[in-house]
Amino acid sequence: MATRKHPQHCGKPMKKNGTTSANNTRWRCTNCGYSETICREDDKQPARFRLFITWLTTHRSLTDIATDVHRSRRTLERWFRLFWLIAVPCPIDKHTIHDQIFIDGTYFKPIGCLLIAADATHVITWHWCKRETTNDYKALLEKLHAPHIVTTDGCRGSLEAITALWPDTKIQRCLIHVRRNCINDLTRKPRTTAGRALLKLAQDLPTITTQEQANTWSAHLTLYGEVFCDFLNERTYKKDVPADQIPKQFRHNRVYWYTHYRTRRTYRRLTELNKTGQLFAYLTPPEGFPDTIAKASNNSLEGGINRQLKQLVSDHRGLTGEYLRKAIEWWLYQHTKLPADPQTIGRQQRWGKGQLVKAKALTQAEHTTNDDGRPATYDDGIDQEYTHSLGIRKGHF
Repeated sequence: MATRKHPQHCGKPMKKNGTTSANNTRWRCTNCGYSETICREDDKQPARFRLFITWLTTHRSLTDIATDVHRSRRTLERWFRLFWLIAVPCPIDKHTIHDQIFIDGTYFKPIGCLLIAADATHVITWHWCKRETTNDYKALLEKLHAPHIVTTDGCRGSLEAITALWPDTKIQRCLIHVRRNCINDLTRKPRTTAGRALLKLAQDLPTITTQEQANTWSAHLTLYGEVFCDFLNERTYKKDVPADQIPKQFRHNRVYWYTHYRTRRTYRRLTELNKTGQLFAYLTPPEGFPDTIAKASNNSLEGGINRQLKQLVSDHRGLTGEYLRKAIEWWLYQHTKLPADPQTIGRQQRWGKGQLVKAKALTQAEHTTNDDGRPATYDDGIDQEYTHSLGIRKGHF
């Protein structure tokens, strides 16, 4: 018969005495009649954490997960309370040289902007920020070794960061974004012959797959500039236009503006990109690049990663703030090339208990008054002593 010693009172042997409604073995002391069950949290936490990750990284609701394990939704919320404190590792790899990476920023309204670097199949790393600035893109790219080619949508911050950190890396502008920008300026049905001809050139960009086709397209763009040179240089003078018909961007400090400024802007954009080699960098990869052709757009990132993240946020729209950010980070980590087992990460961090202890110690330290008389940095009470500078104020400051 299986026995164990009484752990607290008399120290006499205990024997099995049936099971509880949760199917846990009940133990009863043969001397004093004390009854208890053995509950090892370390045995239960891995299974609970597996449920937590399944819920966060899939489109299943918490109610469905609770139904599968025959528990209530409130019970799962109690199980998952400490798991939110487990830090998600963000990969930093400065040794692997990628052939081509794709970078882009996507916005989540409650929490800010997420910058992602990925290859054609996996997430490489990410960085949270408020806006797509140069410094934030530098923080993203500093985690990686310079690749052969980097594809971007043309954000100024990304271009400046690439030039500063990876001066020898070729830049490939996403041709889908280039075409989209051209359509925004020209519309899908331009009224002028010059607009229709330029729109045809912009729409042909994603279909180019060989260097010969790229050369032909460049020749057509040059011919377009020669044929419509006078059209693009037409000017409208402010004195000849009624005040209410002047475009808003030209109402101040302008004597004249180009009549067809949208068409001219589109032509100059294509000319500049073609001159700097950012349109067809994928057709002339550097030495050491594999035989497979490089990609000309960010479709693998925007359609394969950003779109799924947006869907994940929609499915977990009840989460806010840091909870939503944690769900996004776990999804990103699960889609890196060599992710570690989440249970290993949870076990290393004691299932969130380590972070809880640190948070309590930090809070207690911050709630103490500073030595020089300054109030506490963080506090949970209102000072009851009279302070002359505090009170109800009225009027303008």
